[in-house]
Amino acid sequence: MDIFFIVSTDGNPSWPSALDGMKFWASSMIVKKGGIVLLPADLWLNKFSNSIETIYAYKYLFSNTKNPKALSLTRQNLKFLDYDIDYSDFLNGGFVISKGEDLTIFASGSEVNLALEIKETLKEFSVQVVSVPILNKLTPEISKSLKNNKLTFTLELGKATGWSDYIGDVTESFSVQTFGKSAPEKDLAKFFKVNSESIGKKIKSHLG
Repeated sequence: MDIFFIVSTDGNPSWPSALDGMKFWASSMIVKKGGIVLLPADLWLNKFSNSIETIYAYKYLFSNTKNPKALSLTRQNLKFLDYDIDYSDFLNGGFVISKGEDLTIFASGSEVNLALEIKETLKEFSVQVVSVPILNKLTPEISKSLKNNKLTFTLELGKATGWSDYIGDVTESFSVQTFGKSAPEKDLAKFFKVNSESIGKKIKSHLG
């Protein structure tokens, strides 16, 4: 029988006592998703970024694949992302949501909002954004098809562990490699330099 965890990324949700042992806390960033990624490969993590991905994530969660699945939720106040995909694309693990030619940004969940903000910041360049709701379902062939240039970046508001294992060479991973801090979201993003302005400047340095 499949099992699953429900994980919140910020704040303390209403947890049934049976789930107390399934929480992963790291200060204000609270969930260490990287810890889930490091679990055996037959556990598939679902981290979705819009309403369509959410529907597909629940559909997949309760499908009979005979392996455990983890469902990662957020309580962040995110923008509505208006894009549609087929369920078959979702099952591939990742897909292009905004095309570009100069560089590719891979992100999942709430970080997809950040990726699109970075694309807006880098208007003078052609930025491709890839949403990856199920990282460990990506195959080398799928990952290669999602890259159309040599510059590849990943976004992870936590440790970057696992990305290069599935998508291959990464130009730079924008992540938080230290323990979290408690502060408003915008202040944390500025402190850790994971806001669109800071990341945009770093990406420009790779473009020459």
